[in-house]
Amino acid sequence: MTAPRPTSWSPPPTPSCPGSGTSLTAEEPNAAMGLRVQTVTLTNCGNKIRSVYGYPRVRLLDKADARPRPTP
Repeated sequence: MTAPRPTSWSPPPTPSCPGSGTSLTAEEPNAAMGLRVQTVTLTNCGNKIRSVYGYPRVRLLDKADARPRPTP
């Protein structure tokens, strides 16, 4: 009986850049001690220089119809 051959690891595929030239990704949420956090990354994948000012506004949207959901 032969041992299975190890497979080589490869990184996940890089998402393609949308026409807007920016990509937004979110990591898995992490919860500890009653606090829930999630890293959200905005990437400039286009050819233009972009600036971001201020603080982000994040809203929770309903999956069914993309309407904003109330948050506590």
